[in-house]
Amino acid sequence: MSDPAQPALILFAITVGILFAVTYVGIAVHELGHLFAALLGGWRPYRIEIGAGKQLKLGSPASLEVCLGLWPVSGMVHAFALSPTWYRTRFIFFILGGPFATVAYISFLFFVLPQFTPDHAHSAIGVGGFIQFWMLLRNALWPNLVRIRGHMQPNDCLSIWTAARLPGSKIPHQFAHGLFHYANLLIDSNRSSTAQDFLYRSLALSGLPPMDTALMKALWLAGSGFSEEAKEKLNDAAALADATGEAYDELASNILFAGCEALFPQALELIEKGIQLEPDTITLHGTKASLLIETGELQAGLELLDKVIATTKSNHDRAICTYYRALTQNRLGRSQEAREELAKAESIDPNSPVAKRIAELIRSAQPSLAPSSTAAVSAPR
Repeated sequence: MSDPAQPALILFAITVGILFAVTYVGIAVHELGHLFAALLGGWRPYRIEIGAGKQLKLGSPASLEVCLGLWPVSGMVHAFALSPTWYRTRFIFFILGGPFATVAYISFLFFVLPQFTPDHAHSAIGVGGFIQFWMLLRNALWPNLVRIRGHMQPNDCLSIWTAARLPGSKIPHQFAHGLFHYANLLIDSNRSSTAQDFLYRSLALSGLPPMDTALMKALWLAGSGFSEEAKEKLNDAAALADATGEAYDELASNILFAGCEALFPQALELIEKGIQLEPDTITLHGTKASLLIETGELQAGLELLDKVIATTKSNHDRAICTYYRALTQNRLGRSQEAREELAKAESIDPNSPVAKRIAELIRSAQPSLAPSSTAAVSAPR
């Protein structure tokens, strides 16, 4: 005799399979919507990820890297603008491509697909359609950060909201940031000369002030291993900067936030100049304290960090200083204290420009070691 539960199990397996397929295809359709909108809007897509989890690279047709993950919960299209002209409008169009594709897919699930499928599949398709509708509402109408491959990323709604509120003066920087990231990918592909030529030509179109252009070149060169060339470009940027504490702090802070170790000594010299010009500006002392920690001067750095934390009224500065207190504990081999300080810093500002790098360092398997000359420093716990 056949097992009466067997047909039910088969029907259950079919239903689960349909739900998985409907959801996975929905993710693919959404990301393809972003992809085609990028192409139509004059952006250059260079990577598409469909599904979460470990990414399987399928190939790179037309220089577009296609990757698939197993779980149908997220995806992403990486692209950069080819021109700063109409940047905001083109970016919003690129983002809207995903939700519009999802709306079309939901309409297909409810009104077209049931006409070509057996009756027992209709319920699963309907549930899949409602899941897509819920994901659409959550992504397109509720601004939020979502975790994708271990990093917090803005969803479509938050991306559009951020772009709409982006000051016009910041657009050249946003444009340059995309170029910067793509040039790094070219470096990863062993195409350093192509990367440098691409970045330099594109920065000329960005509309960035000369100092910012020179700084971007210095940061990219340092990150790509061209230390001497980077130092020369940073000297160029410093020569173009206004002789104010704010200008020197901007240069030093950008180097700090980018984690360019080769440029830390120069950045420390720049912030010293800024402090000489504006000794009462507390944020400059915070930058100096952080750079002292980065260059191994733990005792002096800690004393200055505590002074800034006790004095500043800025949560931005307080968060950065607390992150660097955590880094100091980590360099002294005190992993538990480092994690406690890190938790404090993240409670102040989880999106601080130094948060990601320092958090990854502290949470890695082996803590960073302090230089031998500072290993005996007693850091406050």
